[in-house]
Amino acid sequence: MINSKIDDANEASLTLNDMIAGLDENTSAYAHILTKDPLSPFYFAMHLGTASEVVIQRLGKFLAELEQGVCREVLYIEKEMMHKEFWEKGGLLRRNLLALRGHIEQEKPILTILKAQNYVTFEDFIARIDYCYEEVARLLCEIHQKVMKMPRQMYGQFYLYKKEMYDKKPVTMAYDEWKMQESDDSYETLKGKQIQVMVEFLKKDLLRQLHTPIQSKIDKVDVNKVIYQMPCDYDREYLTSDKFKIQYAKFFKFGSWEDDNLILDYEALGKYLFQNYYKMTEEDRQAFFELDLMLEMINRDIEKVKPEAQEATVNTNAEIMKRAMDRATAMQQKIKDCIFAMTAEGTLQHLYDYTWVMTVMNQSDDLPCFVTPASFINYTRAIGVVKLPTESSINKAQNKFYGKFPDWIFTDCDQTEADRRIKVAKRFLSLYRKLM
Repeated sequence: MINSKIDDANEASLTLNDMIAGLDENTSAYAHILTKDPLSPFYFAMHLGTASEVVIQRLGKFLAELEQGVCREVLYIEKEMMHKEFWEKGGLLRRNLLALRGHIEQEKPILTILKAQNYVTFEDFIARIDYCYEEVARLLCEIHQKVMKMPRQMYGQFYLYKKEMYDKKPVTMAYDEWKMQESDDSYETLKGKQIQVMVEFLKKDLLRQLHTPIQSKIDKVDVNKVIYQMPCDYDREYLTSDKFKIQYAKFFKFGSWEDDNLILDYEALGKYLFQNYYKMTEEDRQAFFELDLMLEMINRDIEKVKPEAQEATVNTNAEIMKRAMDRATAMQQKIKDCIFAMTAEGTLQHLYDYTWVMTVMNQSDDLPCFVTPASFINYTRAIGVVKLPTESSINKAQNKFYGKFPDWIFTDCDQTEADRRIKVAKRFLSLYRKLM
């Protein structure tokens, strides 16, 4: 039987890794099938061909996204999988199909099936199976080569995509609970929490895939500074150990101090996660996002309670903030005017057309960027747009296209509709530029 994973391959919940693993299981399963039906090799090959073509389609889409600078999944590709022979599994199915040729050519129902699938001869059917094996291996090889040469920014994009998938509520709740119990949100307390969060992360030894830093970097670790900002009853033995100093030196391959804030380098962190993805458990991977989110909340609160600067600096900052707010207000008005104009002229034919507006804004450097559809909907509602799509409708539309504007590729419509959607985005940009 063909694995149900492949039969359900069009479901959005199925990852490409699942599909590849399912295809591997299916190509291996034929040697263990026990049946008296002499035509079983043919029926098995029919299902296998369909499953292979689905995998080929998804691999092609994955490769196209890589070329557009997008990577959302780490594919588990072994060296053998990049060769046709891996998928043939010794060629038993092919040999049995060839042995059936004379018998199948006398079976009218089988010939009818072949004709319906546009196979002129039985040899064409066998050639199609061979092609599927070869194409899966070729695409995996090409994907592997491109991944090996991924630019740094793609690793950062990969990290942010995975971070967005992470459930933030447990971390937010844990931080809020800490603040409630601490009853002290002073600058010193928050700085201590910042250091403690980092130390707790280091104790998990999640950076073990990195080489040990050179001794000069280890010697630069100021253990006393760390101890000064940690609770007095914290494990001093660990903090003064060589193990801690090595972990601390490793950590700053991914982070740096910017004034009072501990900032993570998403590109370096994304590369580490990507290259060691299958050497970690899911709990290990989530620990990176937990650290990131906790630092974000602490840094935000530190900014609120930082010691006051000199009055001149305060005045300067206030003026900068006022100018920034004025620019933001002007931008909001222009965006509102654009949407109202497009609604009046009928360019926004459907509510889901807001998806193209949101995406082109995200892909433009001088316009607001929205991490989620909900943030986009809240923004447009706040500036005075009343009739808006649901978060669900934007999510569905987002899953049906990819690429960088204006070279978007849609998977659910013909070229005429694709052109119309791209024109919606172009019209928005055109109107916005005229109002500048």
